[in-house]
Amino acid sequence: MLMVGPPGCGKSLLAETFPSILPGLSHDAQLEVINLYQLAGEKIESGYPPFRHPHYSASSVSLIGGGTHPKPGEVSLAHRGVLFLDEMAEFAKKTLDMLRQPLETGKVTISRISSTVTYPADFILLGAMAQERAIAHVVRNKFKRIEIVFPGRFMTGWMFYYHWKSLISPKKRGFRNLRKP
Repeated sequence: MLMVGPPGCGKSLLAETFPSILPGLSHDAQLEVINLYQLAGEKIESGYPPFRHPHYSASSVSLIGGGTHPKPGEVSLAHRGVLFLDEMAEFAKKTLDMLRQPLETGKVTISRISSTVTYPADFILLGAMAQERAIAHVVRNKFKRIEIVFPGRFMTGWMFYYHWKSLISPKKRGFRNLRKP
């Protein structure tokens, strides 16, 4: 699901609460997720679907996984849960393009000289971006559609696209009285 709207309209709040509507993990699914977290050297609350929220400056290696001794990245740590990319337009095109394999296959394969490792990566992808940022990309690219921002087939995989409007006018938020007369 891709959400576009002005700051403060609730995109991040919706994404953070999204795992609460998912069913709990079965015993086998819990073990699978716990194993991934142990490989990455992280802890997780068992029983709940994972929620991962990497910063847009995250490297492609931290998102997909890798390193000298390949470890699971954010896509594998979000396995059976949610991967939320806030300010999605700020992520590097290369990084977003690397999401295609896990989105299409539900797993990610990392190849190094010494070994090849495949980790599960079956997750729900949620993206959010500010309306102004989306418009800026469209204008900058001479109205060639927002697909210019995201790599090729990446945009075709979205099941839902929500464009939100602010529910409260700027005057009611208190922005009118920021300056003294």
